[in-house]
Amino acid sequence: MPEQKKTIMPKSTGRGQVTALVEEMATYQAATGSWFIEGWPLPNPDPILRATGQALPVYQGMLYDAHVGGLARRRRAAVKALETRIDAGKAKTKTVKLVEAAFAELDMPALVGGLWEAALFGYAVAEVMWESRGGFILPASVMAKPQEWFRFDSDGRLLFMALGSANGVPVPPKKFLLARQDATVTNPYGMADLARCFWPYTFKKGGLKFWLQFVEKYGSPKLVGKFDRNTSEKEQEDLLALLKSCVQDAVMVIPDDNSVEILRQDGSSLSGAAENYEAFLRHCRSEISIALLGQDQTTEADTNHASATAGLEVTGDIRDADAGMVRQSIQELVRWIVALNVGPDADVPEFVLFEQEDAVAEAEADAKKAARDKAVAELRPHYSDSYLEKTYRLPQGALREREETPPENPAFAEPPPDVSAEAYARAMKEQVPVDALSIDLSPAFEAMLTPVLDRLAQAGDYSERGMAEAVAAQYPKMNLDEMADLLARVRFVCRVWGLLNG
Repeated sequence: MPEQKKTIMPKSTGRGQVTALVEEMATYQAATGSWFIEGWPLPNPDPILRATGQALPVYQGMLYDAHVGGLARRRRAAVKALETRIDAGKAKTKTVKLVEAAFAELDMPALVGGLWEAALFGYAVAEVMWESRGGFILPASVMAKPQEWFRFDSDGRLLFMALGSANGVPVPPKKFLLARQDATVTNPYGMADLARCFWPYTFKKGGLKFWLQFVEKYGSPKLVGKFDRNTSEKEQEDLLALLKSCVQDAVMVIPDDNSVEILRQDGSSLSGAAENYEAFLRHCRSEISIALLGQDQTTEADTNHASATAGLEVTGDIRDADAGMVRQSIQELVRWIVALNVGPDADVPEFVLFEQEDAVAEAEADAKKAARDKAVAELRPHYSDSYLEKTYRLPQGALREREETPPENPAFAEPPPDVSAEAYARAMKEQVPVDALSIDLSPAFEAMLTPVLDRLAQAGDYSERGMAEAVAAQYPKMNLDEMADLLARVRFVCRVWGLLNG
């Protein structure tokens, strides 16, 4: 009986193991032990709001402060000043035009500014109202809504806290845009920059109140009222009331037997206390500036130009981060438009926020690249591809394969229409020694011109003027004797060949 072959089957991973690979293991409930019914709103874990028992409107009130509101307005304006465009990428032209037409009907500055508020409050929500237009489903308007109208559940899903719904209502898909700053699994509400400003703002507000009291007490001379020992308590109170009113009105009427003296204080003894109040308030302002702008240089009067410029650079980094947060949210709207009108698997164009100066820099870079490519094309017949790729920092293999070289015997080439075959063949025959001479001398000329070409590549200027400047700069370093010898050899060969051939 023939031996049966055993079939080796792969070991089964088991249904339980497959389920464990697919399902999420590290959940909020499993890690924290917190008990929440699925779909119920998760409290905002903001430490400031939890410690003070306040809600998001307390942050909104901070924006009425001159310093906090001014810095927030500056950050918002920096993002709203950016230009917008739609980059095609791999998307088709008709898809790009569809998105551009849809965005042309929207108030983009308002949308960008509304979504940017996620930087202040941690998250921002905008509702999309769709309509049928021209045979397509496009957004009619996109409007930012108050953050306190929305909460998140333990899975990070957005809930609308409708009136009469204690647990909130899950929002439908493709209806609300969501922008969040530094959101995490444990904090889907994001990180609010105004939370970093809360205590400096509170202390500044309290310090300003005490400073005002200090100024009222010690900023003006004190009035001392004198009266006779037999003056009744009622008359003493009347005199005190007159002194208080005199601080405001600077006039008073008293009997002849009473007197008022002005007690002047030594300003030097009070200047230290006033400076302490001022330093404290300046420190609070500085902390707020650092929280919102990343630095406190550009808002102070004693800042020099260098530190102010450095401060603006830090602010530019924060602006780019804000713009990236807004761009990501609006890109979601682009995906919805494409999915509803073209298809869920269609290539999606990219929404871009950019500065106008960046566009100018890109145009200049493109012009330099075109000049470089033109110079490489002109020099390629005389140099190897590896040399050109190394000199002009081209990617390996960037140069196309050379076309087939013409036959070595040019006698078989067709002559021009106005030249006889005999004359053309004689001219081609006479050209061979000259070509051989150029091939023989090309390494010497290449060694001489290489520094000039390197200088052109470093400068990035391939114009006629740039070439002249490169030659002029390299001329003192050239070996003039070698150059004279090369030119003399070329001249001698050409002269002799001309004499021999009439």
